[in-house]
Amino acid sequence: MKTIITFLLILSSLFSFGQNKEYKNELSKMFELNGTEEIFNTYIEQMIPMIKDLVPDIDADVWNELEKEIYEVGIDDLLVRLIPVYYEYLSLEDLKSINKFYRTDAGEKLVEQTPLIMKDSMKIGEEWGRQIGERVEQRLREKGYL
Repeated sequence: MKTIITFLLILSSLFSFGQNKEYKNELSKMFELNGTEEIFNTYIEQMIPMIKDLVPDIDADVWNELEKEIYEVGIDDLLVRLIPVYYEYLSLEDLKSINKFYRTDAGEKLVEQTPLIMKDSMKIGEEWGRQIGERVEQRLREKGYL
């Protein structure tokens, strides 16, 4: 009986590992297809000069080595850390469906246009937030709080 339970536990862990690997692959593919991977790389590109400014006396060879390591390990490490978050909200089948969508003309267009949509939306959001702030300030003045 003990042997059967041990066998089932090993089989279960192997199945789980296979699922996790497939989930990681699908999540990675989604990040690639929807532009998230590119955003992460841009973030790293912006982060490295800030770190260099904090420690300016390091040889260029050392920085080159560190940059290479960051790019090789950084995205994959972040992906592994994000898996539990995505796993909580999206199934493997969800990821497959999402990736299928991103491979369509509409999905590709969404990825292409999202930065522009976000840029324009941020402008509108800033104006909207400013107007709300002004309205709240005006009401507080009217009520004698300011």
